[in-house]
Amino acid sequence: MVGLRAGLLRRLRSNDEYREGKIGFIEPMLALALRKLHEGPPWSYELKSDGYRALGLKDNGRARLLSRNGMDFTKRFASIARALEGAS
Repeated sequence: MVGLRAGLLRRLRSNDEYREGKIGFIEPMLALALRKLHEGPPWSYELKSDGYRALGLKDNGRARLLSRNGMDFTKRFASIARALEGAS
């Protein structure tokens, strides 16, 4: 649980599936503003746009979408969760 903020950890611990070890959470990296990008094979980048960023978790065919702060986006983005459930 290294690196999880106390509020996030409390929310996750209150989640039955998380407590039972069925769905795990990995805190994503945050975007970092730089004046110059690093170059070379070990580096890759993605554009940062305003909006939501969520992790898609799938366990036993059931998908969950969680924000980096541990908020559940599954119902808000139900079509994406269903698409994840259908993915192999």
